[in-house]
Amino acid sequence: MNAFIGRRSGITAAPASDRATAISVASPASFRPRFWALNVMGAGLVVAATLAGYGAAPFAGANAPLCWLIVAATLAGLTCIYLERWPDAVWIARNVTKLALVGTVIGFILALSGVAQFRAGDQSSVAPMMSAVFTGMGVSLYATLLGLIGNLWLRLNLWLLSGRHDG
Repeated sequence: MNAFIGRRSGITAAPASDRATAISVASPASFRPRFWALNVMGAGLVVAATLAGYGAAPFAGANAPLCWLIVAATLAGLTCIYLERWPDAVWIARNVTKLALVGTVIGFILALSGVAQFRAGDQSSVAPMMSAVFTGMGVSLYATLLGLIGNLWLRLNLWLLSGRHDG
């Protein structure tokens, strides 16, 4: 069959002789409703996580700026998908994970910078050191979690809406 299937799934143009055998797929006009349906479901999961008490923790304390940056990058990627700027969306999907890894490294630096070897034997200094370790680990884990969620959300959009599997 000499069918041309465009970058975005749902676009099929076949010569008149092949139209009878061409696979019937959704029309390009269904892109926007599919985009909104997919992302409203994703937003519902975010709201459910927030109502369950998991949503606010990444945006409290030292991790807030980095976590907001990761969320902003994910939203920029979704905007690129909505505007059908596929190469930009793929780039953001790939690099939001790298931004999360930067957060992981920053979190480990914060965790380890609070530990002073020469004071580890002093019982009164253990509690503040452990607090610094837990704060740094929180930055690290929340940044990683948000980056992975952002990457997966963008890749799912790319896969289902554009037909691209390399996001």
